[in-house]
Amino acid sequence: MALLEEEGAVSREVGRGTFLRSDPRVAAMANHTVATVSSLATDVSPSDVMVARQLIEPAAMASIVDNATIHDFDEIERCLVGSENATDYEDVELWDLALHRTLMRASHNLLLEGMYQLVDEARQGEMWGSMKRLSDSEERRAMYRRQHRNIAEALRDRDSRRAQEAMQIHLANVEINLLNITQN
Repeated sequence: MALLEEEGAVSREVGRGTFLRSDPRVAAMANHTVATVSSLATDVSPSDVMVARQLIEPAAMASIVDNATIHDFDEIERCLVGSENATDYEDVELWDLALHRTLMRASHNLLLEGMYQLVDEARQGEMWGSMKRLSDSEERRAMYRRQHRNIAEALRDRDSRRAQEAMQIHLANVEINLLNITQN
């Protein structure tokens, strides 16, 4: 028992008893899951990223409409302005990542935010970055900025249906632009 206590598996309390603090099998599974999850973001294809984004981001709009605060809307606006003022690909991409991350944060749902963190990590992967860079143009940047504004306006108006549709349109355009790269 002393060894188990030393390893942190049990705690012994005088007059109360001995208590299981953690199941070693659960701890091993958790460590395996963390390693698997951290490598997962680098092992997925841009197509997998888009599928996940299309499942998560439009659905999150209702939660954002219900839970976003004035501070969240200010942060969304800051990201929009940052993107509008960005002049090179790296800055545009940084602001795009920040905007989508800020949107998920505005849901005030920690599980949703955590799930999106994997998507966010995958979007920063080498393959995604290469494809995104190849599809970059001033026209696309302008289109994405308009789409981001439409999403933000719908959220600020607390119109979840319109926000969801705006996000679906945006993601469909991103996917089309990325697919055109792979087909050429």
